[in-house]
Amino acid sequence: MDTWKKFILVVALSTTMGNIATAEEYNVGALKIETPWARPSIGKKGNSAAYMTIMNTGGVADTLVAVATPRADKAQLHTRIYDKDIVRMRHVKDGIPVPAHGEVALKPGGYHIMLMRLDTPIKKGESVPLILTFKKAGKVTVQAHVQMKPGMKGHMNKKMEHKHK
Repeated sequence: MDTWKKFILVVALSTTMGNIATAEEYNVGALKIETPWARPSIGKKGNSAAYMTIMNTGGVADTLVAVATPRADKAQLHTRIYDKDIVRMRHVKDGIPVPAHGEVALKPGGYHIMLMRLDTPIKKGESVPLILTFKKAGKVTVQAHVQMKPGMKGHMNKKMEHKHK
């Protein structure tokens, strides 16, 4: 095989492998957790946030009530509100609802998981284990791949205020 064909084969395989790596799915009960990811931390240890999509294939609603990770002193379910020019993060004390036959997206600008006081910085290419606890389905551990998603550069530079207990 000539060099050009080898190059095309390598590019095609890496593209395919990259899609496989980012299309992870985890299951617990009737829930599917797809493509968990986290952004790189800011500063020497700092904080980070994790995101994913949770789909409920069952006929009974559930609630994501807690999250934990061995990588941070504290992990919390948060939402984001806008107050004038300041983005304020708020702890979601009652959990994040996952409707029956529906889904909820944890994404920048909405529901998310805050990872506070990390033990060490998390960097692009690493994974962070997250233990998700659902009211009905129970616990599942997922691996959030650390990466930058399109549009995150501006997100990381906005003035933010976190309120949590």
